This record gives sequence, structure tokens and C-alpha cells, in this order.
Amino acid sequence: MANHTWGVSDERLADFIDQSVAEYVGVPYFGLISVSRIAQELQATREDLSAVTAERDRAKGLLQEIENWCNAYPLDVFPEPDFKVVRELLSRGGITVDSVSASNFRHVLKGVAEIAHRNTEAPHD
Repeated sequence: MANHTWGVSDERLADFIDQSVAEYVGVPYFGLISVSRIAQELQATREDLSAVTAERDRAKGLLQEIENWCNAYPLDVFPEPDFKVVRELLSRGGITVDSVSASNFRHVLKGVAEIAHRNTEAPHD
């Protein structure tokens, strides 16, 4: 800790300056913390907030992608089938509704999983 020619340490001088600035601008004074340290912490907080905001926006985009996929098959274009008829027709060919449903469900879940995994990867900017 350096002492100036008048015998005051850098820390005490910084404390005096900080207290004087606090009194001048009318804010509470909390002790030994320099204005430059506050500025550094504020900048770090801004950078963290910027990163969190970017990640949130990226996640919102991925959720929108999932929602768009959900809306891709509207009922007015693709009405719900009569599953009794579907079961009868498929069984004639040796296929069960359950196997078709499971196949479709796997396809959808794989698509959603791919979108979700893109959220865990680093952005490609």
C-alpha cells in the first residue's frame, strides 16, 4: 500500500474521494469501495445480462419453432380420423393402429428433441 508524500495511503485517499463524490451526488456512502470498482462490477453485470438476454431470445425462437410445428397440421385441413374405421382398414393389411401411432409419436418426439438439443449447443454466429 503506497503512501503519498503527505502520509495518506492509496486506500484512505480512495475512500476520501469516494465519500466526497457520494456526498456531492447525494447518494449513500458505504465505505471502502472505489468508483472504478463499482464501474467494473456494473460493466460485468451488463455483460452477464446481455448474455442471459441473448440466451433467452434464442430459447424463445426455439420454442416458437416447436409451436409452429404444432400448428402445421390444423384440424380444418387434417380432421381427426374415425379410429374404428382406421383400425379395421389397417388390420386388413396386418398393421395395428398402435404401431402407426407409435411410429408417428417417435417422429414428433425426435423432432422436438432436435430443437431442444439445438438450445444446448453454442450459437453458430
